[in-house]
Amino acid sequence: MSALKTLPNLETLKFDALHCKIPLALNEITGLSAISLETDYNDYFAGILDSLVKMVAISPRLTSIDFLPGEPESSTEMSPTHSLHHLLKHIPKNAAPLLLHHLGMDGCFLRLDNITIPHLKSLKSLRLTNIVDPSALSDYDAKRQKQVGASTEHLWATLVHEGIWLDDIVCENVSPPFLDYLSAYSGLKSLNLVPDKWDKGSVYSDTQAGRFFANTGPLVQHRGTLEELVVRPKNEGRWCFDMKAPPESLAACPRLKKLGLGVLGAQIKCQALVFYGANAMVRKSRPKMLS
Repeated sequence: MSALKTLPNLETLKFDALHCKIPLALNEITGLSAISLETDYNDYFAGILDSLVKMVAISPRLTSIDFLPGEPESSTEMSPTHSLHHLLKHIPKNAAPLLLHHLGMDGCFLRLDNITIPHLKSLKSLRLTNIVDPSALSDYDAKRQKQVGASTEHLWATLVHEGIWLDDIVCENVSPPFLDYLSAYSGLKSLNLVPDKWDKGSVYSDTQAGRFFANTGPLVQHRGTLEELVVRPKNEGRWCFDMKAPPESLAACPRLKKLGLGVLGAQIKCQALVFYGANAMVRKSRPKMLS
């Protein structure tokens, strides 16, 4: 770290601290505009996280944060330190808010409120995976978890209310508030979804897919700007590309440069065969991806 802090033009720092067993004095580095930290939940986690929080507090030029902490064995016992609130806790109250353009979080709590929103007013890129809804957990530290976390439905509704419109989205679990958010503006350039990761059943998932791909749905709202669309369904259903009845909304997006979609297995001519003696059987698998 002593060597890194002497680099006068250092702006971006990415730490892959998985299995790290030495302290990282991140707070000795100042002047960064982008920081990415991936670590795992071990005996050194608390010290590494503490140094990151202190570094954020002395980095007023930060515009990009990726925070990928390790998860405990049970998400019900996840500490409130796995949160955006904790990352921002040491920023002086009289300091100007950060002008974050990108935020990436994995395995965290996330709540948008008067503490976090001021730092997100310039946000254009949001990457959310494995965001934890405290209302779905047990009573372990429930009060503090709910102070720093909320459902993703709450997140999207708050972004609409605050008028924060994104260019780049990576997220899981498509919900009605998320589709409402996409329908509320235009200008999205990149969208990467794992739309059916949660288990609310195929009827719920297919309903959201039908709305998303509808001719007057939220996808068409961004037809003039959308350049990348990747949809990675976990299960076959309406989120998959139907080659017999392709959605017209895709054809309405002429600026698309990258397209990745799951394909219904029954529509793939070359299917994997599993042989049992003289018998051949079709193997059913996850949706195939076209990209």
